Amino acid sequence: MARFRLSSSNRILIFLIIMQVTQLFAALELEHFEKEGEAFHREIARKVGAKLEAHPEALKTCLERIRSLILSDRVGFFFNVSAELEGETIILAGESERPEFKKITREVFRHLGFTSVVDRVEIVPDWTADPPPFGVAIQPHVMTWSRPNLTGIPMDEALYGEPVYVLKELAGAVLIKNFSGYWGYAAKAEIRRITKTEFIRLVNAATATLTEDYRTLDQFVPRGSRLAVKDQTSDAHYILQGPSGEPFKVPKFLCLSHNRSLEIQRVLEQARSYLRTPYNLGGKNSSTGIDCSGLVQMAYRTIGVNLARDAKQQYLSGNLILPGASEALLPGDALFFMGDEGQVDHTALYLGSQEILHATGPEVKIQSLDPASTNYFKRFTQDFIGAKRFWW
Repeated sequence: MARFRLSSSNRILIFLIIMQVTQLFAALELEHFEKEGEAFHREIARKVGAKLEAHPEALKTCLERIRSLILSDRVGFFFNVSAELEGETIILAGESERPEFKKITREVFRHLGFTSVVDRVEIVPDWTADPPPFGVAIQPHVMTWSRPNLTGIPMDEALYGEPVYVLKELAGAVLIKNFSGYWGYAAKAEIRRITKTEFIRLVNAATATLTEDYRTLDQFVPRGSRLAVKDQTSDAHYILQGPSGEPFKVPKFLCLSHNRSLEIQRVLEQARSYLRTPYNLGGKNSSTGIDCSGLVQMAYRTIGVNLARDAKQQYLSGNLILPGASEALLPGDALFFMGDEGQVDHTALYLGSQEILHATGPEVKIQSLDPASTNYFKRFTQDFIGAKRFWW
C-alpha cells in the first residue's frame, strides 16, 4: 500500500493554517469571556437600578447595593469604596482587597450611565511596601473594629502571638486581617510589625495551644493562644516563644500540642485516591465523579475535620495564607480561586513541591504552580486569592 507523504511546503502550509485556526479560537474564546463579563456587569447594574441622581446619599446607596450583590461575605474581603461627582465625572476612591471588586464597581457605574468614571481605588495590602504588610498581636486581646477610629461594630479579636496581615497603616490604627481571615481596625500600639521571613517562620512553627489562662507576675496569656514551641524536652514544661521573641515556661498540662504530619499524610492519601476520577459538579464519590470542594471535603473527613460543602463556604473556615505569603504553603493547605464575578469558585489541595491536586474538567488531576511547567495551572497567576489551613 502506497504511503501518502506531504511535501515540506505543504507541511508548512498546514502548520500555518493550524496556527490561524488556533488564534481564531483563542480570539473567539476571549470575545466570549468579554461578552460574559459585559452581561454580568449589565445584570448587576439592572439589579442596582436605573441611573441614580448623582447626590451623595444616592451614590452611597448605589455602592451599598453593588457591595451586597458582589461580596459573598462582607467580613471575608475588605471593600471600602466611596463615589463622588466632579462635574460629569464619577470619582471612585477607597480601598479594595481584590481587583475584581474594583473592576466590577467601575464597570457597573458605566452601565448605570456614568460615561466618565475615574478609578482611584487602592488595592490593599501592598506586598512591596516597606515595612512589609505583616504583624503579630502583642497584647492578650487585640479587638478589631469596623471604623478607623476604633468604634462601630466589634469585628473579631486577635489573641496574644497571633500572626496578622497589615492591609493599611493609619495615624493611630492599622487595618488588619487576622489569621482566621477577618478584617478590622486595631490600635497600632497592639500590633508589632515583622518581616516576611518572621511571619512565615511563625505560621509554620510547631505550636502549643493554651487550654487555660496563664498568669505570672508580669505576663498574661489567654486561653486559646497558639505560640511557637522553642523547646519541649522538659517533662514538665514547654518553652514557648512570645510575640516579641521572648521565651517563657508554661506547664505542659496547660498546653495542647499535636504532631499533625501523620494526619496530613492521611488527608493527602485520601485525596490522591480520587486521581483521574471524573469531574462531576455536586458529586463526591469515585464512581460517578466528584467536584473541587467535594474532593477537599472528603479528604479532610478522613481525619474528622468536617468542612462546609462549597468552596466559598470552605474559604470562611481555617487560617489564612494570603498570596503575598505563598512561600509559607505546606502540604494539606487548601488553595482557593476567585472568578471574574467576585465569587470564590474553585479550590485545590497543595501537595508540596509546587504541585496541587484538584477536581477540574474532565477529571481529578495534578498540576503545577510553576509557570515554567507544561502542566501549569494558569488560573494561579490572577485568580489565586489565598489558602486556608484547617490543621494549624
